[in-house]
Amino acid sequence: MAANPRRVKIYLAEKGINIEQVDFLAPYAEMKTDEFLRKSPTGRIPVLELDDGMCLPESVAIIEYLEELYPEPNMLGETERERAWSRAVTAIVSDCVIPWGNYVRHRAPSVVENYGFKRIPAVAEFFLPSVERGLSALEAVIGDNNFLVGDKPMIPDCHGFALFHATIDKFGYEIPEKYPRLQAWYQRFLERPSAMV
Repeated sequence: MAANPRRVKIYLAEKGINIEQVDFLAPYAEMKTDEFLRKSPTGRIPVLELDDGMCLPESVAIIEYLEELYPEPNMLGETERERAWSRAVTAIVSDCVIPWGNYVRHRAPSVVENYGFKRIPAVAEFFLPSVERGLSALEAVIGDNNFLVGDKPMIPDCHGFALFHATIDKFGYEIPEKYPRLQAWYQRFLERPSAMV
């Protein structure tokens, strides 16, 4: 259900990188063990465990590390300027995660209630302006591109699609009609093989 591990899986599929993956199942007891907390001090996934035993947590760091190891096909940008813009759009997506997650969780009955979480509609109302600000920013940056930062999928698309798909698939969110570029982008990415991971 979490977007952070999914964005790494989408990235790996887009790049054609094949690495061993270990998935945890709810209620995620493995993530509370001392052994796992030594790998990921925050207790979150994903974590990339390197051959020498070093563990790299956080999806953005993992993706950028892999991009340096496997630069082709390039998914960050060819020039300093393109890489900076790609990172900026990734940051815009990342800034949407907490507001959007809280908004969809509290706006309507959802799957999280099955895990004992209480829904508070006022929380959804509180986060709605932040969600709309983030979506408006993404609608603006996509412009006439097919993808968030150009005409081919890049790292921000992996981050963005994972977030959008989690809110749409798991929480029944619908992208409002006032964001037609994002609607079209989502449909385009949904047809990619990487969207199926």
